[in-house]
Amino acid sequence: MSVARGGGRALTGSLHRAVDGLGDAVAFVEARWNQAEGVERDVLRRPVLEQFQFCYELAWRLLERWLGRYGSPARSSVTNNRVELYLQAAEARLIADPKEWMVFDDAARRAHGATGATADFVVGEASRFLERARELLALLDGGGPGGAGSAR
Repeated sequence: MSVARGGGRALTGSLHRAVDGLGDAVAFVEARWNQAEGVERDVLRRPVLEQFQFCYELAWRLLERWLGRYGSPARSSVTNNRVELYLQAAEARLIADPKEWMVFDDAARRAHGATGATADFVVGEASRFLERARELLALLDGGGPGGAGSAR
């Protein structure tokens, strides 16, 4: 039984839909970026910024949920500290690089109302995050690292 079928279905399903939406938004921007300028670029970036914020929020909450359910008994309490959350997720082999996820966290916090260079930074991180979110979903759909999600 995968995490998606083992009680996390609603959250995993939501993340799948959010990742699909982020992928669509990123592809839309990439296809039209060179023809746009000024305000048009701000308009193009908005859906990516919003979808990234939403998708990132779902992803870290899913990590938190997975660790609470399947994480190490020695670390049974999930923390409110994102740094610790990402360290635990890396230790559980859910993510490869906690520092990268902290950059995503920073980008998500900057996304609201971002324009210009800040918006460009967030859109770039959203594209990188998209790949990491897809990797996380593939892992969890397979039952987690080593099939951990199927053990209970």
